[in-house]
Amino acid sequence: MFRIGLIGLRASRPVLLKPIQRPQLLFRPVSPFTTGRHLFQKDAHNDHPKKDAENKPENDKEQSNEMVKKDTTFDQLPHIPDPKAEALAKKNGYVPAKEWVRESFEMPKTDVRRPHMLKWKALDGHGPKLFALAVILWIIWCAYMVTGRGGNEGGETTLANNAFVKYKIVKKMKISDDVELIEFKGPERSMLQPKYAEYWDGHRMFSVHIRQPDVQVVRSYTPLPVYMMQDVDGKDPLVKIISWDTDYNGFCMIIKKYENGEVAKWIQSLPIGTDVDIRGPFIDAVIPEIPADVKPPRAPMEDMPSRIPADWKYLDVPKPDNLVFFAGGTGIASVLQALLSTNPPRGCVDIHYSVRTRDEVPFERLLYFLQKLGRIRLFMYVDKENKIISSKDIPQPAPLNIKPNTDTTDYNNALEQAAAQKKDKNRQGPVYAYVCGPDGYVNYMAGPRTYDGQGPVKGLLGQKGWTNDNVRKM
Repeated sequence: MFRIGLIGLRASRPVLLKPIQRPQLLFRPVSPFTTGRHLFQKDAHNDHPKKDAENKPENDKEQSNEMVKKDTTFDQLPHIPDPKAEALAKKNGYVPAKEWVRESFEMPKTDVRRPHMLKWKALDGHGPKLFALAVILWIIWCAYMVTGRGGNEGGETTLANNAFVKYKIVKKMKISDDVELIEFKGPERSMLQPKYAEYWDGHRMFSVHIRQPDVQVVRSYTPLPVYMMQDVDGKDPLVKIISWDTDYNGFCMIIKKYENGEVAKWIQSLPIGTDVDIRGPFIDAVIPEIPADVKPPRAPMEDMPSRIPADWKYLDVPKPDNLVFFAGGTGIASVLQALLSTNPPRGCVDIHYSVRTRDEVPFERLLYFLQKLGRIRLFMYVDKENKIISSKDIPQPAPLNIKPNTDTTDYNNALEQAAAQKKDKNRQGPVYAYVCGPDGYVNYMAGPRTYDGQGPVKGLLGQKGWTNDNVRKM
């Protein structure tokens, strides 16, 4: 218990001034349960300053006696018995004190910091450890995004010519008894790898390798930038062109099985959902650059031809050169890859297509749209109809075009422009020729391939004056 007292102030005794008499103030002890009391009280026995010093010891003694007196404030209160409280106290071993004892205590110190500061108190001193952990996680994330996702050889998620990447078979459509259109879907692309649309450049035609794991045999096939929509009511799915504003990691391939073709038979026997090892791309042919390439690329092919804008007028540069493709069987996939890519050939493409039956012709709807747009001219040769390509069907090579366009008409779309140019009698012949198909077909059209895949140009094309300068065997 703290004892607090206030000793009266002594008046000074100057010679000329009479001292001012000041009453002595006492601070009485106050119970913590009482309110509204006077803290200071005037002392009636201390009227003169002379008696102040004489009576000081007696006053201090009286003050001490008064402060140690027992506080009887609550002794007058009546006792109210409470049987339940008394029984509970006895049960818990509670023994009440015989008399009142006053105790003093101090309020506990509280943290004056704000709540949002207190929640980080547990992290004090761990700053370097947290920083090191953040750096380690960032390095792991960067390595994950660079190497890609899905346990492929080398970690690639897109086509890679130095490692096989697992692509899953997601859809299959039968074109004929021996030919199937199969759609493959790859893993998601990592952020630091190129977008899939960058692979589809119409000025370069490429193929990929598919590995048969049982016999370790690899065969080349040509991917196409198309996908198959879900079939409805048991009908064949609709084939559509991949939209170039999306990042779809997939493509379709035309697979034809032959009597001695182990890989093609194995691919067609695989059920949907099977993973296939694919490696690539491998460039098979490149369309030569022309002066018109300084202009923006030609509008890519769409499923709605009416939405395709008209081509450039090419009034200040020579007109684009025209091309010719000789395709046999599934060899038409190469020219379709170029025509359906983001940067299709600028000139018109003549396609001489040899096929065993008309049932084996793929993408008839897309071929029809390409003809309406004036981007191709299709010539069909069907074996079952006794129509075979011959020397009279082979055009002679034309010289490079050096004249600019003279048509200054503004067309609303590509369909309107194609209809007007269809009547042009001064149409240029093809400048470059490409031959793609089975070995027997290539030998018949342009002579056998050598170790480098080319060789001297013979066959029907050699008879018409084509040479290695303007022919590419694929």
